[in-house]
Amino acid sequence: MSPVRLLKYSDKAAFLSLRHLELVAYASVISAFRAEGDLNEEKLQVLLQLCSILGIHTQRHRAEVFAC
Repeated sequence: MSPVRLLKYSDKAAFLSLRHLELVAYASVISAFRAEGDLNEEKLQVLLQLCSILGIHTQRHRAEVFAC
Protein backbone atom coordinates (compact mmCIF):
# COMPACT_ATOMS: atom_id res chain seq x y z
CA MET A 1 0.00 0.00 0.00
CA SER A 2 1.48 3.31 -1.02
CA PRO A 3 2.01 6.13 1.50
CA VAL A 4 -0.35 8.31 -0.53
CA ARG A 5 -3.20 5.86 0.08
CA LEU A 6 -2.45 5.85 3.81
CA LEU A 7 -2.82 9.62 3.95
CA LYS A 8 -6.45 9.24 2.91
CA TYR A 9 -7.18 7.05 5.93
CA SER A 10 -8.20 8.28 9.34
CA ASP A 11 -5.65 7.78 12.10
CA LYS A 12 -7.48 4.67 13.31
CA ALA A 13 -7.68 3.16 9.83
CA ALA A 14 -3.99 3.86 9.24
CA PHE A 15 -3.11 2.26 12.58
CA LEU A 16 -5.20 -0.82 11.78
CA SER A 17 -3.64 -1.09 8.33
CA LEU A 18 -0.15 -0.88 9.81
CA ARG A 19 -1.02 -3.45 12.49
CA HIS A 20 -2.29 -5.82 9.81
CA LEU A 21 0.99 -5.47 7.91
CA GLU A 22 2.96 -6.19 11.09
CA LEU A 23 0.97 -9.37 11.75
CA VAL A 24 1.38 -10.51 8.14
CA ALA A 25 5.14 -9.88 8.36
CA TYR A 26 5.40 -11.96 11.53
CA ALA A 27 3.30 -14.77 10.01
CA SER A 28 5.51 -14.74 6.90
CA VAL A 29 8.67 -15.18 8.95
CA ILE A 30 7.03 -18.02 10.89
CA SER A 31 6.03 -19.66 7.60
CA ALA A 32 9.56 -19.36 6.23
CA PHE A 33 11.03 -20.86 9.39
CA ARG A 34 8.51 -23.72 9.26
CA ALA A 35 9.51 -24.42 5.66
CA GLU A 36 13.16 -24.69 6.74
CA GLY A 37 12.39 -27.35 9.36
CA ASP A 38 12.59 -27.39 13.14
CA LEU A 39 13.08 -24.19 15.10
CA ASN A 40 16.53 -23.89 16.62
CA GLU A 41 17.70 -21.48 19.30
CA GLU A 42 18.87 -18.90 16.76
CA LYS A 43 15.49 -18.82 15.01
CA LEU A 44 13.68 -18.55 18.34
CA GLN A 45 15.85 -15.55 19.25
CA VAL A 46 15.03 -13.91 15.91
CA LEU A 47 11.32 -14.48 16.54
CA LEU A 48 11.55 -12.99 20.03
CA GLN A 49 13.29 -9.90 18.66
CA LEU A 50 10.70 -9.63 15.92
CA CYS A 51 7.92 -9.90 18.51
CA SER A 52 9.45 -7.02 20.40
CA ILE A 53 9.84 -4.87 17.29
CA LEU A 54 6.37 -5.59 15.90
CA GLY A 55 4.53 -5.65 19.20
CA ILE A 56 3.43 -9.27 18.93
CA HIS A 57 1.89 -10.47 22.19
CA THR A 58 3.50 -13.36 24.02
CA GLN A 59 0.32 -15.41 23.77
CA ARG A 60 0.26 -15.16 19.98
CA HIS A 61 3.98 -15.92 19.78
CA ARG A 62 3.61 -19.04 21.92
CA ALA A 63 0.67 -20.26 19.84
CA GLU A 64 2.61 -19.78 16.60
CA VAL A 65 5.75 -21.50 17.93
CA PHE A 66 3.66 -24.35 19.35
CA ALA A 67 2.13 -24.86 15.89
CA CYS A 68 5.64 -25.34 14.48
